[in-house]
Amino acid sequence: MVKQLLYGLAYGMGSGRMAATLEVSELEAREMADDFKGSHPALIAWMQVRACSIVELGRATSALT
Repeated sequence: MVKQLLYGLAYGMGSGRMAATLEVSELEAREMADDFKGSHPALIAWMQVRACSIVELGRATSALT
């Protein structure tokens, strides 16, 4: 379930779709996402920086590019 939650957050999945994927209520999905974000602030910050970089550059990059 954590893997699905993480990928959902990484790819911008909304709480409705997250709830359907995880087979929980939309409220539970939102709470799970909020709890995960609160427990992993460095990861969330990194994801936000990467998202801004992608928008700025118009493409995704890796350590090799």
